Amino acid sequence: MKISTWNINGIRSLKKSIACVLNELSSDVVCFQETKVSRGQLQENTALINGYTSYFSYPRKQSGYSGVATYCSDSFTPEDAQEGLSGVLASGSCDCLQNFSSDFEPSLSDLTELDSEGRVIITYHLIKYNDEIRRLAIINVYCPRVDPDKPERHLFKMQFCFLLEA
Repeated sequence: MKISTWNINGIRSLKKSIACVLNELSSDVVCFQETKVSRGQLQENTALINGYTSYFSYPRKQSGYSGVATYCSDSFTPEDAQEGLSGVLASGSCDCLQNFSSDFEPSLSDLTELDSEGRVIITYHLIKYNDEIRRLAIINVYCPRVDPDKPERHLFKMQFCFLLEA
């Protein structure tokens, strides 16, 4: 199994097509961060690549900002995929946080806010390991940075990191 990850600083700014990049990387899973594309800006030749399934997470509020994409080869198609860390975006519940251990006890709106910037896709794959079938989670994450001019982003980053650890 080969996994590649790359902060591309804009999926539309690549010099080559996504299909060409995926072919050159020759990986089972390719994770891109900082795609900087909204759903409305995504084009078919970027989203639908022969031989791959693709998964995108977009920022909900700010276009041209953050975003992640995961491409899985047809030979390593996931059994499931999830947008965000909390599960709130997909299921409306936060059962995944039953073991959350910090002073930060997120509300449903906190979880929605933390997952609203298009920073995480989790794909779940079945793999054979020691003659057993096991479930492998691949987490494609683009962590927030702290902007010194925006002190509120420090709290956001810390809460995001707590959620990532949960």
